[in-house]
Amino acid sequence: MERKDINPKDYVNIDESNFNYELLRQANLVQSLTEVIAEAERDYARKKENYKDLVRAELGDKIRSDPAKYGCGKATVAEVEAAIVQQPEYRLAFEAFINAEYEVTVLRGLDRALDHKKFSLEQLSWREGKGLYSEPNVSQERRTDTSTQARREQEEYLNREEKPEGETTRRGRFGRKD
Repeated sequence: MERKDINPKDYVNIDESNFNYELLRQANLVQSLTEVIAEAERDYARKKENYKDLVRAELGDKIRSDPAKYGCGKATVAEVEAAIVQQPEYRLAFEAFINAEYEVTVLRGLDRALDHKKFSLEQLSWREGKGLYSEPNVSQERRTDTSTQARREQEEYLNREEKPEGETTRRGRFGRKD
């Protein structure tokens, strides 16, 4: 699997309605991400070596063998270094190195996000196991008492003697005057 095949949201989103699936899937996600990170780190190491050693050494040799061709008066260390940095081959190798470093950083961040997801899943599973997500257990008698009491209080408010300023009549269900 390549970095381009990874959608970070698929890795870190939690389906709260299916904790068992998410918990079982977690190990597979970590394993597949570990493979992608290892591949990205290998690519990063190769590009780092190419940038730091091969390209710089090859360009340095070319510049020292013909300094005038690269705009150097003498092949001093400072002039050779300045000429190396200006070469297109160097810039391409440096850009590839930076991109590989970026990929590794993003993947390591996704790995940390999976650790956070694991912790969240553990907490959510614990809460569900303790019944903290259960519906309130209210008896039918109490539900009826509460709704009747609420209706009675509403009727008392609407039928009170003193009306606040601006309130003249009571409106019914469909906006008609009662």
